[in-house]
Amino acid sequence: QIIIVFIQIDRITKGGAVANVPVVGGRVGFCINTIPEMYQGTCNFTAEENASFYCKMNALDFDNNSLNFSSNFVTNLTLFNISSDGVIYFTPNQTYVGNHTVRIFVTDNSTCPNNEIRRDYIFRVINVNDPPVLVMPIPNQTWSQDTSITPINLDVFFYDLDGDPLNYTWSITNFIEVSINQYHEVTFTPIATWYGTEYITF
Repeated sequence: QIIIVFIQIDRITKGGAVANVPVVGGRVGFCINTIPEMYQGTCNFTAEENASFYCKMNALDFDNNSLNFSSNFVTNLTLFNISSDGVIYFTPNQTYVGNHTVRIFVTDNSTCPNNEIRRDYIFRVINVNDPPVLVMPIPNQTWSQDTSITPINLDVFFYDLDGDPLNYTWSITNFIEVSINQYHEVTFTPIATWYGTEYITF
């Protein structure tokens, strides 16, 4: 920063002598600074769900000032906070899937008004298919010989984290016929006169 002082002088003649008398003064400050430059470095701004993401932004200051990174998200979710030296490290979960806008700042340590650069980047989190999960154990079933029952709906017991529709299969049995309707309700029909125990896996 450079400060220049201006003083207005009046030349006064008194008694044959000439004197310079300051009348008014002023001060003007100049802040000389080159705005920092920001580079993506190793960051491609695309991450996969449930996978650790690491990259590092780069910046350059032509005046050799020290630099500091910061960030905030324009969109609702905050995926990460960039470190002061430009490192982005986080593990996105399923709720982060989609596109997000992050605003990254680089600030130098000068006191000049042009000491900061900011840029917006689109950060994309890609969905990775998750296997369905068993919400609760399927209870054992007991019923009378030579009758059929439709005791369970499989959607009560299974859930997909990605919200994908589920298709069900089951293990083959020797004595019980298994069928599943369009609503995922299960019907068990044993062969005639049979009784005993069978194990079925869905």
